[in-house]
Amino acid sequence: MVKQVLINQENYMENKGFRPTGKNTYSVVVVGAGASGLLFAAGYNNLKGGSSTDGRGFSGLIIDHNGKAGAKLLISGGGRCNFTHGGNIKDFPSHYHNGKKIRSSLYKHSNKAFVDFMAGLGISATEEEDGRIFPSSMRGASVVSALERKSVSGGFTLLQGCSITGIIPPDRNTGENLWCLSLKRCGSRYPFSTRENQETAMIYTSSLVIAAGGITFPETGSDGSIHQILEQNLGIRFTDMAPALMNINLKNNPFGQLAGVTLGKTIITVLRSSGKKEKEISGSILFTGSGISGPAAINASAWMEPSSFLQISFIPDMDEDQVRILLEREIKGRTQNVNNIASVLSASTALPKSLTRVLAAMAADGDTPSLKKLSRLLTSYRLEPDFSDLSSGQILNRAMVTKGGICLAQINMKTMEFKDYPGLYAIGEILDVHGETGGYNIQFAYSSAMTAASAISGRQRIQ
Repeated sequence: MVKQVLINQENYMENKGFRPTGKNTYSVVVVGAGASGLLFAAGYNNLKGGSSTDGRGFSGLIIDHNGKAGAKLLISGGGRCNFTHGGNIKDFPSHYHNGKKIRSSLYKHSNKAFVDFMAGLGISATEEEDGRIFPSSMRGASVVSALERKSVSGGFTLLQGCSITGIIPPDRNTGENLWCLSLKRCGSRYPFSTRENQETAMIYTSSLVIAAGGITFPETGSDGSIHQILEQNLGIRFTDMAPALMNINLKNNPFGQLAGVTLGKTIITVLRSSGKKEKEISGSILFTGSGISGPAAINASAWMEPSSFLQISFIPDMDEDQVRILLEREIKGRTQNVNNIASVLSASTALPKSLTRVLAAMAADGDTPSLKKLSRLLTSYRLEPDFSDLSSGQILNRAMVTKGGICLAQINMKTMEFKDYPGLYAIGEILDVHGETGGYNIQFAYSSAMTAASAISGRQRIQ
């Protein structure tokens, strides 16, 4: 059931300055000037070809309470903006939570289409060996500038430093088809006429696109402030949200002395408390003073729950028995102490000796390691993540994306439109979709944005 709307439309209507006019009514309003919002505006302008979509001409508005558009794009990929990944788009869904539900969007607006789209903005692409695709400039700023230029040239106005304070849906009983948003500015001027020094205003649109992001990196604008408004004004349901794609802290970190050591090839398995496998991730890791980082660890964090634990194989090409046989063969004829076994193991597997020494010591009874126990540590070492700071605000700036968001059961995934609210759309990170690191999250921002843009553009042409 939709909860009571917090703002009273009639009170606002009493002031004729708040009534729908040509100046405060827009063809499309986008809430959020992050990746998905800017991609929507730029992509929408491509679809309409710069032509009018109705008899009065097109006007669009992008609202963002942050002072800088595309702030999260500017820091993605270490500032280089890894915007998508190479390879077959058919393989992409497995890299997302709820990947099966976004297949049609990904397939229709694929990584290849995204690269072509960027090329149309003057942004050429470079693919690295691991499949990550970056702008050739290696600068997120060039991507943001190109998206802003395309959005503005096609008729969108960017309104920054302005917050949404309420949303009123169209009144279908009276034939009203306009969404009404109440605004509060924080220093910016409105792009339409208001009374002098007026802080609040109302705007109207037939198509409202929510692209406000998640809860991570609040200073970029992703602070979740729109979530309560959507819940209270419209009854929109959200799944539980938590930070994802981050370094993993470990309880009683056994590898603290290895900080800075990198392993190029590992397999990390995310296990539920029951022992059931949730996800298996291959790739490199970096030991830190508090745990592990690197692509495999960061991707594993996206699949963890507070009750999860991890299992890591340091020698992914061999099983426990094969490692034990290798060790028995290589150590034969030598004293089986920690140093000798660590040296033999490092020479035989190319693992860093600093790591093999730590593992050999763990497997030792006195100074004699158990080869069976060491083989098990090498192939299925259990790691205990430290979730003690999950409730801390500090972790929000340590994670790249948000896990959870708007429950997808409310969305028509072929259009990104809410089933119960015609004209209301949601795209990007605010949805209950998150991908692994490597360009997958910005790819979904593009795919969902273009899905919504195609639906809205098609509907407005019909109208």
